[in-house]
Amino acid sequence: MKNYEKKERRVGFEIEFQNLTPKKVAQIITDCIEGEVIKESDASYLVKTSYGEFKAETDAKLLKQLAKTSEDNIRVKKFDFEGVIKDILKPLTEELVPTELVSPPLEESQFELIKKIEQALIKAGAKGTNESAYFAFAAQFNPEIVSKDSDHILNVLRAYILLTPWLRAQIHIDLTRELTSYVDDFPKEYAKLILEDNYSPDLEQLIDDYLKYNPTRNRGLDLLPLFMFLDAQKVRKKVKDDRVKARPTFHYRLPSCQFGLDSWHVFVEWKRWVLLERLAKDITFLKKMSKSYLRLCDSHTLNIDKKWLQTSNHYIEDFRS
Repeated sequence: MKNYEKKERRVGFEIEFQNLTPKKVAQIITDCIEGEVIKESDASYLVKTSYGEFKAETDAKLLKQLAKTSEDNIRVKKFDFEGVIKDILKPLTEELVPTELVSPPLEESQFELIKKIEQALIKAGAKGTNESAYFAFAAQFNPEIVSKDSDHILNVLRAYILLTPWLRAQIHIDLTRELTSYVDDFPKEYAKLILEDNYSPDLEQLIDDYLKYNPTRNRGLDLLPLFMFLDAQKVRKKVKDDRVKARPTFHYRLPSCQFGLDSWHVFVEWKRWVLLERLAKDITFLKKMSKSYLRLCDSHTLNIDKKWLQTSNHYIEDFRS
């Protein structure tokens, strides 16, 4: 598949897990592929490879900052107060805060590398959300867009909204994740707006409507990085969050990473994303599902998501056949 620049489409992967330090993860990466390990701090390691730069870090802003300041203190022979605090917090963070592996953008022909690293992490003892009631870890895919055209972006968003209950049912979302704000749905009012057959915005209107209803990173399909890439000025006016970085990608935030379960693997989830993209391209089928969803919304049925899950299961079986 080609991206918006007519080059091979690339995908970045972000995976959270527990029980392995960033240092250990960096070592595992270099066991799988030749690379140079660079220590930024105890909480953050880089691995430079011919594929690009991998990063392994503790996914806690406070701990990373303490680790970085501690390194600076030691370098200038200053009393390491931050290091003392870091060591006090370390046992707690080791139990609750995940390590995150971030890959460089990879072409589909290079995906075997991620599979190899995933298998090595599991063999080394990486634990997912399913391992403890206290864990709430995630995985994220960043596939490049294939076009800057508003119709392409809109139809992927439509497909995601229509498949959301089904996707979550496949992942078996854990209670810990349900209790966090990580998995917030798109507002029903917004879903109804964009699923209407007569909704045909240009790119400017698509971004405006998205920002009106979703001025937050907290969406399963986060389009803020993409819209920052397409129109940074417009996004910055509405979203005051330094974490939003411009990227020519969809940011698909899976609400659970379940290392250790035989049924869960990164590329099982990736195949579900590919199904979503297929649906986005099939305009006739997409419209049929959209009309069915809107009829359900207009019926004032209680627990629309549960009812739509039952209905969408039939559509998906039909679409796959």
